[in-house]
Amino acid sequence: MVFMVNNIIGNKDIRDRLLRLSNSGQLHHCLLFEGPIGVGKHLHALWLAKLINCLAEPHIRSQGPCGSCWSCRMIEKGDHGDIVVVGYDPEKITRVISVKQARTLIANIQVHPARARKRVVVIDPAEAMRIEAANALLKTLEEPPSSTMFVLICDFADQLLPTIRSRVQRIRFRPVPREDLASWIAQNQNTSDSGSIPILSEGAPGFALQMMEDKEEWCTLRDEFLMIIQKGDSAQIKWVASFCSGSKQVWLPSLILLLDIISTLLRDWVVLAFDSPLPLYHEDVRDRLVKFHHNPVLLSKLFVHIEQIRKDLRIHVNGSLLLESFLAKAHRLLFLPMVQRR
Repeated sequence: MVFMVNNIIGNKDIRDRLLRLSNSGQLHHCLLFEGPIGVGKHLHALWLAKLINCLAEPHIRSQGPCGSCWSCRMIEKGDHGDIVVVGYDPEKITRVISVKQARTLIANIQVHPARARKRVVVIDPAEAMRIEAANALLKTLEEPPSSTMFVLICDFADQLLPTIRSRVQRIRFRPVPREDLASWIAQNQNTSDSGSIPILSEGAPGFALQMMEDKEEWCTLRDEFLMIIQKGDSAQIKWVASFCSGSKQVWLPSLILLLDIISTLLRDWVVLAFDSPLPLYHEDVRDRLVKFHHNPVLLSKLFVHIEQIRKDLRIHVNGSLLLESFLAKAHRLLFLPMVQRR
């Protein structure tokens, strides 16, 4: 399932703001799109690239990119040579943007764009830049060639160097309201599960799409996690060895999905801990969740641990050790207290 640039939901106020700035010639040369995972930051960067380079008549593109000219179509397909997306270095095992990539980019943007009105460089995720890469880009981000603008994308701006944050105009993206997301899913996606997905995805259309595509894997991972945190070290080590078998490129997407699932489970345990009327993300397994210990203080420690794993995965090769450590802590904090009560 592909989420096209022309099919964006949510954060319309940001598009309206970018449109006004573009029409008045006041767009900052370096923007920072920050906000939760899956809310459409990358798609908005491509939408902006379309807006800046749309070939339609001025009275048409002043209302937004036409979506049908050569430039808009090439950007949609990812084939526009002057729209540059910088992501993880494919030559590195770790998930980083390297200084080599930064230096190559600096050299390449000295050449005038071949067909674009303005070259747009999208760095996603910006927090993956190594310190050396970020420092190499500082002067370019502050004073890029007049034919180039930058859009940096990140989940948490505080993970960027202060010297980077001081050179950008920050634009904060918000989750899509649950009702709007549910309506969009019902109207545009072929699924019968438009009720639970908006709740589980926490207002993130990208996460909702991933859930619809990977629902079977999603449920399997959740059930396996709830099972394995009841087991001892030896069983957990065997499970992790199987989960992280093969190359990192093979198991990493599943690990990232598992972390997302665990985060939603932790949230549900917090809801249960406070006897809140809020709906559970995992209502279908409520009877299993209540059997675990859900002390809010201990849950907060697991939340912090999950976020640390996300950061470590960008630089840490051994994901199996990260997962083993978390499962051992989850077993100790969520399961053992219930056993000791029996």
